[in-house]
Amino acid sequence: MKNLMLGIVGIAILWYTVAAGLSIYGIAVRKNEMENHLTCVLKQTVRQCEEGMESENAVAELVENKLRACCSTVSEISVSVLACDMERGELSVKLTETFRLPGGVQKTWICEKTYKK
Repeated sequence: MKNLMLGIVGIAILWYTVAAGLSIYGIAVRKNEMENHLTCVLKQTVRQCEEGMESENAVAELVENKLRACCSTVSEISVSVLACDMERGELSVKLTETFRLPGGVQKTWICEKTYKK
């Protein structure tokens, strides 16, 4: 009986350790992926919108669609344009990503990036 209880407790500790490790890894991967993709998407968007002046809403929608296309994670993404000046080639956005960890906990991550040509 003692060995059975030790086995159950050991498995529970192992289970929680694996879940915590996956959560930490998941947060790091999402943060790294979004930061890298956001930089590339901002460059592409500024180059694409240079010819025709776009409104802030159109630019936000374009950035959000490009991010959804290049990211493989399941999450909610919202983009808000902080500054948009296509004449000078400047674009500043705020990205908010909401996702769930393996334990069912919901996390929100916010990233602000500015691209100047």
